[in-house]
Amino acid sequence: MFAMVFLSPAESGDRRITTTTPKERAANVIRIVDQNGRPAPNGVPSATSQIFDVAVGQGGFVFVPNTLNISVGDTMRWTWASSGHSVTSGTPCTIDGQFCSPNDTNCEAGVLSNTGTVYEHTFAQAGAYSYFCVAHCGLGMTGVINVASATPTPTPSGVTLSAHGRRVQGRHTVDLSWNGATSANTDIYRDGVVIATVPNNGTYTDSIGVRGGNVRYVYKVCDAGTQNCSNQVTVRFGAPPL
Repeated sequence: MFAMVFLSPAESGDRRITTTTPKERAANVIRIVDQNGRPAPNGVPSATSQIFDVAVGQGGFVFVPNTLNISVGDTMRWTWASSGHSVTSGTPCTIDGQFCSPNDTNCEAGVLSNTGTVYEHTFAQAGAYSYFCVAHCGLGMTGVINVASATPTPTPSGVTLSAHGRRVQGRHTVDLSWNGATSANTDIYRDGVVIATVPNNGTYTDSIGVRGGNVRYVYKVCDAGTQNCSNQVTVRFGAPPL
C-alpha cells in the first residue's frame, strides 16, 4: 500500500508571511453615541430643553468649544477627550462651588477625571457662568456658559420676523427682515437683550464675529420702547437646523 500526498501551493516551499503595517492612530476626537451605539446629535431639542456638548482636553489644554450660549433649562454635557482635567465653576482660577465634575459635590477638592468621563449639568438660572480646569487653568483652560432667560412665546402681533444665518470669513452673521412694525425705530433683540435700535426700514444685519462652535441665537424685533414684538426666530450654527 502506498499513499499519495498532494501539497497545495501555500504548503510547499517557503511559507508566505503577510504583514500589515499598523496605521497611524487617528486623532482623539470625541464621538457621542446613544444607548444603541448610534451617533447622538448635538443640541437636539426635547420638550423643554436642549443638550449642548463640550469636549474636554481635545487637542490640548482647551474646552471645545470654550463659549456657548444656552437658555434656562438647557443641559451642558462635557466629555473627556484626554485625562487629568476637571470642569470647575468660578472665575479663573477661583472655585465658587456652583457646579463641578464629576457630580457637583466636593467642588473644592478639584477632582480630575480621565478619558471617557461624561459630566452633565442643567442650568436653572440665567447668567454668565465661568469655569476652568483646576490643573490647567494657568495655561488658559477656561470656558464660559451664557444662560439666557427662558422667554415665553410672545402674544401674536402685527410684526413678522424672518432670519437667515451665514458665515462671512468664517464669522457668524445673521440677516434679519421684518414687516408690520409701526414705530419710527425698531429694537433688535438677540438672546433676550437689545443689541441695537435702528430705523424701521425692515432689515438689519447682525455681524456677531464668533467663529465655529455649536451656537444658537434667538431673535425678535419690537417697536422701539414697547412690547409690540415679532415672533421669535432661532438661528443655529454648527448643528442641524431647527
